[in-house]
Amino acid sequence: MRFGILLALLAAMVLSSCATLSEDECRAGNWQAIGQADGAAGRDLNYVDQHAEACAEYGVAPDVAAWRAGREAGLPLYCTVDNAYSLGRSGVSMRAVCPAQAQADLTQAHRHGMRYYDLGREISELEHRRSEVLRDLGTLAPDDPRVGALRSEYSRLGLQLTLLQSQQRLYASYP
Repeated sequence: MRFGILLALLAAMVLSSCATLSEDECRAGNWQAIGQADGAAGRDLNYVDQHAEACAEYGVAPDVAAWRAGREAGLPLYCTVDNAYSLGRSGVSMRAVCPAQAQADLTQAHRHGMRYYDLGREISELEHRRSEVLRDLGTLAPDDPRVGALRSEYSRLGLQLTLLQSQQRLYASYP
């Protein structure tokens, strides 16, 4: 089951990595599979218009009904708590394509993931600042009056870093 979800998400990422469909994809006309990949990627109903535009130059029109059926089959792969958490953890917003009855659980999982992401950004900023302080310390003579303040700042940043890393571990997975 998990392998199938990963495979569908991978297919969705491959299809979504291009702004348009290729001529071969348009001519093959596997609109249900294209729709399923788009659904698994959380694409909205208007996304088929982009396919229509891409395929128009090859004289091909999408089978909208097949695409919509595929999209509906793919949406359950997007509208999962695991995916919502994963998107949040990557700093990516959830698209508003999931059923209303699932929104509360998805929103909670996404927020949990976003907290992990936000803490990671804060950690990166502190690590960068801490390395700047260390670099500054390396340029000063030991008896320079600024050394004490920089050492204090370095220690303070280290404590903050430890605290944020501990907090981030709380968000490293979602129940």
